[in-house]
Amino acid sequence: MTRQTTSNGVGLLAQLIRWLHTVRDATRYRWAKLRLERTAHSDEMELWPALIWQLTALLRAGCSVRTAFEYLVADYDSEIDERHDFSDPLAVARARNDQRLLLRACLSRLRVGHSLTGIERSCPFTREHSADRAHQLLACWQISDSTGAALVTLLEHYAAHCENDMDAFEARTSALAGPKATGSILSWLPLLGLGLGVLMGTNPLGLLFGSIPGALVGILGIGLALYGRKWTTRLVTCAEKMEL
Repeated sequence: MTRQTTSNGVGLLAQLIRWLHTVRDATRYRWAKLRLERTAHSDEMELWPALIWQLTALLRAGCSVRTAFEYLVADYDSEIDERHDFSDPLAVARARNDQRLLLRACLSRLRVGHSLTGIERSCPFTREHSADRAHQLLACWQISDSTGAALVTLLEHYAAHCENDMDAFEARTSALAGPKATGSILSWLPLLGLGLGVLMGTNPLGLLFGSIPGALVGILGIGLALYGRKWTTRLVTCAEKMEL
């Protein structure tokens, strides 16, 4: 009888683990869609200093601003990215489309002789990081126009600033890899405890599902586990964004 109960408990635990894996995969997919509009990774962040250095090199070579944007628009329209090792390919693709949209809008303004100030507000960016970088990039033009500072120098300093931001993000990501792994391991300990209890013949699943107090304790435990995981994730996310 004990052996049959243990076998039934192991079967229920296996089904519970499979169900949790399904829920986890679905949650990850939904969370990825939600955070797609907000969080930028190093692959996406790398696109902006590369674009600014290209623009700076063209201006240093003696091109006018309009000619430089014409070269960039033609380059982005004909370029095919052969890399497939991005951590978030969809975010990178959207960021590149945002860059292409900004370059075309700037070129259209320059062709009619209008200023670039405020043009980022008319561009429907799909990435928050793209909107921030575009606003800061065009602020260089506004500063240059209002103060007479050298545009190329401003762009070089801004590109260096973007690279420093990317390096700092990668350093924070590496530093937080350990806490993330620890949080994931700790979140699975209750299930491991249930599994050990079943293997030892104590029948914890029967206690949880066979009585009202056990069900209440189980619900409370699941709620606390989910809250603890959410709290840990929030701490890590705030640390990544330097909001602590």
